[in-house]
Amino acid sequence: MNRLLLFSFLTLCSFFLFSCAQTIHLHPISDESAYFDGKEVVKAERDSIKIVTSYNGSYDKYMVFDIEIFNNSDKALRISPKNFTAVPLDSYQNPLLNFQTNQTYLYNGIDPQEELWANHLAVEKQNKQLHTAHVVNTALVVGGLIAILAGASSGRHSELKRANTTIEIGETMIRAASFKRIIDHQNYYSNMDKLSQQERVWQQQQFTPTTLAPHTSLRGNVFIRYVRAASFVQLSYPTLQDSITFLFKQSLE
Repeated sequence: MNRLLLFSFLTLCSFFLFSCAQTIHLHPISDESAYFDGKEVVKAERDSIKIVTSYNGSYDKYMVFDIEIFNNSDKALRISPKNFTAVPLDSYQNPLLNFQTNQTYLYNGIDPQEELWANHLAVEKQNKQLHTAHVVNTALVVGGLIAILAGASSGRHSELKRANTTIEIGETMIRAASFKRIIDHQNYYSNMDKLSQQERVWQQQQFTPTTLAPHTSLRGNVFIRYVRAASFVQLSYPTLQDSITFLFKQSLE
């Protein structure tokens, strides 16, 4: 019985680790795709807007598309990564249903500038949390010292047991404060490292909201939330009277 439980536990752990190690891969479904710099590239044009795109891997919870958008019109064009939308599809190419909301998934591209601001707020939150933790830890230490001094100042033999208990409580409070301080700082530096990495990623992005002059283009990465359960992904960009749409097959490798 113990061997069976151990085998089941190891199997479950292996499955969990394997699942976590899998990464998202997208392959365009098109008769006109071409390989360029090792990437499978697709393009489409409608209403004087041309888009060239390829899958550029994944980052965190996002799939990343290398996109160049051309304004082939004679007028300025306002563009934003948030104009791009992705709809996860099932194996029959029907929109996936989110069973929690009973609605289909629909994700917009991420604006790097908004992410930088959210990152800034997250850093401020971490600093405030560390300051609060410092106040709590100081209070624990002070309370512990007061308890120790109160126990040590008791001179009556009848109160010796109570005094020892008070001293033990004070020592426990100081040890707890010391342990908590270590945990607080470990969490703080771990979270700050992650936020610092995210800040560098968003700062490097070229595709941000801007106005594209006539007969010019802009190239950069567009980040859109992925759904691991999807079999296909439909990437779209709205044009004046229609939309430009690309279909990708999703796999986990």
